[in-house]
Amino acid sequence: MFRGIAEGLTGGAVNYTGFPPRFLFLGQGYVGGVIPAQLFVLVPVAAAYGVLVHLSVIGRTLSAIGYSAEGARYAGIPVAKRLALIYILSGLTASLTAVIYVSHLGQAKSDAGSGYELIAITAVVLGGTSIFGGRGSVSRTLLGLFAIVVLPNGLRLSALPAELTGVLIGILLIGTILLDRASAKGDRPTRLIRLAPVLAAALLVAIAVAAVSTRGRPAPATGHRTVVGLMPKAKGDPYFVSCRKGAEEAAEALGVDLIWDGPTELDPAKQNEVVEGWITKGVDVIAVSVENRAAISTVLRKARARGIGVIA
Repeated sequence: MFRGIAEGLTGGAVNYTGFPPRFLFLGQGYVGGVIPAQLFVLVPVAAAYGVLVHLSVIGRTLSAIGYSAEGARYAGIPVAKRLALIYILSGLTASLTAVIYVSHLGQAKSDAGSGYELIAITAVVLGGTSIFGGRGSVSRTLLGLFAIVVLPNGLRLSALPAELTGVLIGILLIGTILLDRASAKGDRPTRLIRLAPVLAAALLVAIAVAAVSTRGRPAPATGHRTVVGLMPKAKGDPYFVSCRKGAEEAAEALGVDLIWDGPTELDPAKQNEVVEGWITKGVDVIAVSVENRAAISTVLRKARARGIGVIA
């Protein structure tokens, strides 16, 4: 409802930028040049939820509700109030996350964060929280989140296509749920045997996606060669499909290594993520077909400050 209101007020096209440096520091700054500023928000919030879930009476009642809401109600637990509390805390945490997200991108728009709901659910399930209720851990949820964040970054650092992220996360998610079911029923070995063909097939799909996505790329030469990261607005656009073919031919003729990556749809946030990965990888040049100037200017300045050539 609120996303619809935001799109109606902004026409779905207005981006708000020009935030003060102090606000941008929350999402982009580093304390001492090393520690991300967001960490000083994440740690207290995670600790507070850890105390609430694992060390408080309320946390124990939440576990009881997860096992059986009807049983908890007969045990005298105020189920409706506890659920209302969880929704309120979830909303407060989401709003805090939105503030940090805006400060990280340097822009605010009506459809920001679309699709992140599934990522949040995936992180929780990967962290061992049972989808059937009654069992979960804040610390393991953080580990699940860590896995989801590291996976796409690792693929970008390896110059592998970002499309593999969805496939691999899907494999992890299915495997985790099935293992959870197997452990709950005490029949893990048999179910693991049944699970093996499914995971093997999914792994073959991932390998196939990688092979198709990297087909036509020149093989990296020994020794250092100039590495160029080239990012379209959207990889699926027919115009940029033609651009990729020409770029690969030019890279082969010039003797440089080309990394072609970017979002599958028009999304400045995902453009930022790709550039961040290339900065970490240490490419020599970054060329971007910019979707939103204000949103990507900060991260491109960061690349330029690291000595990376930038073309927009």
